Amino acid sequence: MKDNQKFMTDPELYALCKKWGAEALEARRKFVGLLPEVKSRRLYERRGYSSIYHFAAVLGGVSELLVNDVLRLEKRFEAMPKLHTALVTGEIGLSKLARIASVAEVRNEGEICEKIRTLSRRAVDVLVKEMNEKAQSEKLVMNSEILWGEEAQENGDGLSERESKAKTLAGQNHDFEILNALSPEVKMKLKELIDKEIDVNLIILDAMGTREAEIARQKIEIVEAQKAKHKVKSGATVVGSKPSAESRYIPVKIRKVLKLEFGSKCAYEECQNRSEHIHHEKPFAYYAEHDPRAMKPLCRGHHELEHACLE
Repeated sequence: MKDNQKFMTDPELYALCKKWGAEALEARRKFVGLLPEVKSRRLYERRGYSSIYHFAAVLGGVSELLVNDVLRLEKRFEAMPKLHTALVTGEIGLSKLARIASVAEVRNEGEICEKIRTLSRRAVDVLVKEMNEKAQSEKLVMNSEILWGEEAQENGDGLSERESKAKTLAGQNHDFEILNALSPEVKMKLKELIDKEIDVNLIILDAMGTREAEIARQKIEIVEAQKAKHKVKSGATVVGSKPSAESRYIPVKIRKVLKLEFGSKCAYEECQNRSEHIHHEKPFAYYAEHDPRAMKPLCRGHHELEHACLE
């Protein structure tokens, strides 16, 4: 085998490493999944091992920490048959299952199990974060309803006193963030306008409206150019014929207009990660087109989640 390796090309050697590496990981997952049953039967004692940790280390090279993790998760998923099966059969890796253990419940275990099968660990982290945020939001609403109930004092916006204070505090933090983003020159010009009793809100809203209109115009221009190019190549004369992309490569013009619209961050409002992928809301595999009106930049985690929702 060693002599044969010398005659392998780099791609062949890499492919062989990937093959055996994947098989090793799969075998390790399956071995680890057997450990709860081994412990339950005390099989390790009958085979001469001093403990389940000794058994796992000798037969599978598994650390004590990993043994404790799988035993803890097996107990956590006792009432969740889908996740329990995924653990003991090795269908899903231990690291992914450990990540979702805090948010998994009987009511959502099926949905979680299906999603994390194909998601990367980074995408699973994003999923867990969003589920935690949603749960916390629901808990706050529930607590507010319990504490205040029908006797809650309401202000003009229909908010309880506590909710109103929380909203005010959030608004103050938001104001500080906005002011911190303005340059000294912009602040000075705004102050001059305010001193003249000129409504700066109208000026800013007008500028933002102009920006949005320009982005929309550029997108339409790109789509019309794609249609015209398609007509010339196909000889089509039908007005409004469907544009067709030549490849999955996203043209520079589209990348620029999306950067103008979304900046460098993920398009998800609460996500602060930098964008890594451009997502087609109209799946490229089906429509074979790059329509900037249905595209958005996403971080890797949210991109995987979007595709998981489509499957």
